[in-house]
Amino acid sequence: MVSYDEGVELCDDGNSSETDECTSLCAAPSCEDGLLSGSESDVDCGGGACEGCGAGQACAGSSDCGVGVCTGGICALAISCKALKDEKPGASSGVYDLDPDGEGPMTPIQAYCDMTSEGGGWTLVMRFAPTNGQFHFYNAHWTMNSVVNEKVLDPVDPSDGKFPAYNAVVGGELRGCLYHPVNKVFGCKAYTLPAPKTPLDLFTNTPVGSDLAMKGLYFKGESVAQKIEWLTIQGRTLGEASVAPNYVEVGINIDDDQSCYDARVRFGLVLNNEANVITLNDAAGFGAQSYYTAACDVPNGTDAPWKTACGFAAGPNLYHTAGQIWIR
Repeated sequence: MVSYDEGVELCDDGNSSETDECTSLCAAPSCEDGLLSGSESDVDCGGGACEGCGAGQACAGSSDCGVGVCTGGICALAISCKALKDEKPGASSGVYDLDPDGEGPMTPIQAYCDMTSEGGGWTLVMRFAPTNGQFHFYNAHWTMNSVVNEKVLDPVDPSDGKFPAYNAVVGGELRGCLYHPVNKVFGCKAYTLPAPKTPLDLFTNTPVGSDLAMKGLYFKGESVAQKIEWLTIQGRTLGEASVAPNYVEVGINIDDDQSCYDARVRFGLVLNNEANVITLNDAAGFGAQSYYTAACDVPNGTDAPWKTACGFAAGPNLYHTAGQIWIR
């Protein structure tokens, strides 16, 4: 048995180990002793008993990290909300610091993470004001490395927002959410992308056009009833369409490039009474526009007068609502 000086030492086990019950300070391990002691993964942090470690500090697992996740034995910012969710399943929804390119040159960003809906791990990339939104089909922000109200990350704030995550976070799933004015909740539709990419890459490099021209990105595999959910989640019905549809499709960058009608959508649903896209009538979702006239009176690259940044364009009847786009 090793003796110690009572009143001077709290313990003395006769060794210099900091990981047992008595440290070189002749005291039990503490989260404030300035030592890598006890079960800590780095000095005074991690190990379960102490607060989480910061970026650049050592870790044995992501539970040791108060910031980010454990990568190669070091705490670092997660590259996305999904990466954070995968490592910390109990993480709550809110604003997090992310580093989308890891050790690359990109400056870390802040992003809002939805950690609960549909499995969680969704990163907010765009927010649409309920009225007077700016993100119409040909708005430059869809294809620019730009931001709008980037400091206002609340997903339900009633302003437009385009966040750094739009330009930087890579994901394999895209989700659109629309506000229902009666239920007062956001209903969402999510789709798997052909390959992981940033939203900026997706909307910039997906050719704008129709399936007849082998352009746009069409999401297949849904029934007509499932596609029509683009209407019901925002409190609208098929009966409000300008015509009864026979052509019902969902996708990215869909545009009637077969006629002088002006219907198109950046992300969402298109409707036509014909059996194909020619003379497309209505659109619902994000950057939605309905036919204006049959004449070629709206130049290419110009938004038609019948349009909504977020909602349902049914001929001259425009139903606006709030919305969100997320990547995972």
